[in-house]
Amino acid sequence: LMTSDTHSSVASPAPQREAPTRSISARARRLLVAAPAAAVLIMVLALELGGGAPEPVAPGLPDPGLLTAWGLPLVRLAFDLSAVAVIGALLTALLLPAAGFARWAPRALRVTAWTAAAWSVSAAALLLLTISNVLGVPPAEVFGSDGFTGYAWQLAQGRGLLLVVAAGIVLAAYARWTRTRAGAAMLLAVAVGGMLPVLFSGHSAAANDHDLATSSLVLHVVAASVWVGGLAGVLLLLRRDPQVLGKVVPRYSVLALVCFGAVAFSGLLNAWVRTAGDLGLWADSG
Repeated sequence: LMTSDTHSSVASPAPQREAPTRSISARARRLLVAAPAAAVLIMVLALELGGGAPEPVAPGLPDPGLLTAWGLPLVRLAFDLSAVAVIGALLTALLLPAAGFARWAPRALRVTAWTAAAWSVSAAALLLLTISNVLGVPPAEVFGSDGFTGYAWQLAQGRGLLLVVAAGIVLAAYARWTRTRAGAAMLLAVAVGGMLPVLFSGHSAAANDHDLATSSLVLHVVAASVWVGGLAGVLLLLRRDPQVLGKVVPRYSVLALVCFGAVAFSGLLNAWVRTAGDLGLWADSG
């Protein structure tokens, strides 16, 4: 018996360590830092190489300063990324199966609270820098200007950003205590609704065929946000539970396919509206 027990103990394989899980987790943490940094670098390079970088203002003209000139695109990037992160975290909670909801939904909702706070802060900063750019004064002088209240409350873009500030505060507050699927669905509706006023006051509002241009832009941005945010949320939040991840991925895949179709259709439609259906614009003029 001793010989048999000894042989069994020697022959039995040693327990496997969970190195792959730790490795994936480390890669995910690095991605969380590297992805926004890469986005900032790409945006700066695109502005420099594409001729969109801030240039010196001609003497005698109002100058908001370099802080506003560079801050606007950078803050807008933070605004967009945080909005996508909010939608992605909430969508991940809604895609969870019943067996994994109690474990992973609180984590997704905590991420929602933090990213919603970032969304609200970036919206407030974007409003400040936008007014600074419109009035041609540095951000520090905006509050002392007569045009601050008028811009923030009377213009569509100002009202839209103020609504985003309010939506972000609501999301950050309620995501900390809600723990139900219905609560996550309500917060997702608030997040998507918070995006709409800014989209409706965008450049497509002045395009030909205003209603069609604006509607296609809204569909395009919302579908892309759900697609990209959902992918990031599913992979980053559920990476440590392969069983739950295996059940969520097929659900997300169906949604991603719908979003892909919506992004493609709305993009083509918006391009058609902006070119007034003139296919000759795509031809080689040389």
